[in-house]
Amino acid sequence: MTKLVRIDEARSRVSGLSVNTTLYATKQVETDRASIKSLRVLDKLSNGVRDLATAGFLSAQASVDRAVLTPDFHRGATLPVGIALAMNGAVVPGAIGNDIGCGMAFAVLDGIVAQELLAIWPKLPSLLRHSFFQGGRRIEASPDSRRALLSQGIAALDAKMLSDVWGDAPANIGQQLESAVHDPFGPIAPGSPFDEWIAPGGRDGISRDQLLGTIGGGNHFVEVQEITKINDGGAAWAWGLRCGSVGVMVHSGSVSLGRAVVNVHDARLRARLPNQLRRPEFGLMPYPTTGSNGDLGRSYLQDMTAAARFAALNRIFLSLMVRQKLSEALGRNVGWRLIHDLPHNLIWHEKNDTLLHRKGACPALQGQGYMEESRFACGTPVIVPGSMGSSSALLKGIGNPECLSSAPHGAGRVLSRNAARAHLAPTISRVVTPQDVRTARSDIRHEAERRLAEEAPRAYKPIEPVVDTMVLGGMATDVARLKPLFTIKG
Repeated sequence: MTKLVRIDEARSRVSGLSVNTTLYATKQVETDRASIKSLRVLDKLSNGVRDLATAGFLSAQASVDRAVLTPDFHRGATLPVGIALAMNGAVVPGAIGNDIGCGMAFAVLDGIVAQELLAIWPKLPSLLRHSFFQGGRRIEASPDSRRALLSQGIAALDAKMLSDVWGDAPANIGQQLESAVHDPFGPIAPGSPFDEWIAPGGRDGISRDQLLGTIGGGNHFVEVQEITKINDGGAAWAWGLRCGSVGVMVHSGSVSLGRAVVNVHDARLRARLPNQLRRPEFGLMPYPTTGSNGDLGRSYLQDMTAAARFAALNRIFLSLMVRQKLSEALGRNVGWRLIHDLPHNLIWHEKNDTLLHRKGACPALQGQGYMEESRFACGTPVIVPGSMGSSSALLKGIGNPECLSSAPHGAGRVLSRNAARAHLAPTISRVVTPQDVRTARSDIRHEAERRLAEEAPRAYKPIEPVVDTMVLGGMATDVARLKPLFTIKG
């Protein structure tokens, strides 16, 4: 039987599991019993790894080492959301899900303040709706540009791709953005899941992109926010933040490309798995990374990296689309600076061949490795959004190995989507959706309101106890608070 045994004010040990598991949550953070019970899947995963190692499909060293649960921890379809899982000798695509590379980005918009933005609000919904949902964007790229981005990362971004959303982008914009994008993976050769995106229909030459600039559904969003409070002046100065600044926060993933990666590699695994070995029933199939079948895991990691790079590029486009429409409404160019972009559904190859799976958990690093650039020397930004209509937080990581250098990716759900839809929340002001609900038919308006209710504050944990846990538990330190001004939801 799984139960929590408190270690200190921020941490509890989950007893009753064979996998060493720690939950970061103060008494003020709500944790439901069903979510704790769902952690039994970790033992099933550990047993599955052991059985496949015994059968010789995985290496004898393959193992599930330990798990850290972040304060936003809650039940997921397979593995819980809000988990960092350290493994050896195997990767588990199901442990990070289909939305590979889903993550958060935050950029500052220079030359505009909140009051000026609110004054032009009446102009904005139609402009934003046209750009985000009605085919108003025209993003074009060549196969070579697309392939270079997947292979090398944001450093290979061709400024010509930004011509529609940022016509005067510097020619070396990729190099300028590289240090702000979390991408420690190095050069790769993306495989077949990306063929149709790289050259749509097999065509060469410039073509219009149908995926870039897509928010996605669920809890994905684009939100314009005001920095209302600075708690760490040193970090804020290093990152170029100031109280009263306006920024864009983006939460989105790899759209359909992540699912394509999962489907292709699942088919390869099925073809290789010996008939006498049963696939685990719980949907968390380990892929070997060493031995005669090690190419299965290594090729997945290659394509996983490419999907994550697409997701980061997509978040940049979504952010720039907001800049473009604000500039259009104001009649002047608005500045744009990417502060940080970091994923929370991804696998990292760490020291000692540890494969660190993070699902709904983001890196919280102390200016190490690829992040030694001076502005991140104090610690890398950790972006923690609140629920729609409530405040968000910026923190800085401290690289604590006790929490696997991980942090939460949000406040965390307390109500399922169905439960939240059953209780319509008061309409949140300044939300742009695909349909203008003010003029839509009553049935369309009602369904739009039900979808928005899924992301209402009552469906999520309050953010302050989550931030308090991060600070008390040594995950990160507090830097700033952000107040929403308007939100764009798919």
